[in-house]
Amino acid sequence: MKITLKLTDAVPDIGVLAERAKSPELMRLLGTHLVSIAQGNFSDAKNRSSVWPARQGGGAHPLLKKSGDLWRSLFVSGATAGKVSGGSSAKYAAIHQFGGKTKPHDILPMNKKALAFNGGTYKFFGIASLARGRVLAKKVKHPGSDIPARPYFPIKPGTSQLTDYAERALQWTAGKYLKNGTAPGA
Repeated sequence: MKITLKLTDAVPDIGVLAERAKSPELMRLLGTHLVSIAQGNFSDAKNRSSVWPARQGGGAHPLLKKSGDLWRSLFVSGATAGKVSGGSSAKYAAIHQFGGKTKPHDILPMNKKALAFNGGTYKFFGIASLARGRVLAKKVKHPGSDIPARPYFPIKPGTSQLTDYAERALQWTAGKYLKNGTAPGA
């Protein structure tokens, strides 16, 4: 006995599904879901691609969320058939995703004539000094910082592959879209 099953017999509307799969709307939906996963990674560690190193020197705010600017800067753009672009408009986004070292730079006052900070050990004219109380300075030379990677986009470190969680989530979203022709929950 021989049975032949044509794909069009098994899935009569395969033509419709194939067209939906090429949809910029689907790609925008997947990009939006990816950004949503990335934003969730700022506060929920369970789906991050790696463990974030603890903050040095303490601080009350959660890592990468002092102002919320990085979280809000994530975007989706350029959805076409089979491709979607996105990222972050924050100039410091990449160093937090991948880690790195900042260059030495001068810190200058923005709204006043001088910087003001509490005393500590500082180099004045190349000599280490201990300043007590309030210190005023026209500029401060920052030596640069080593920023550890704290990947928030769900991409496996050292690769361009999605994390397993992100891959499953996007497959689910795509499946719902291809089945229904609309975004899940719409």
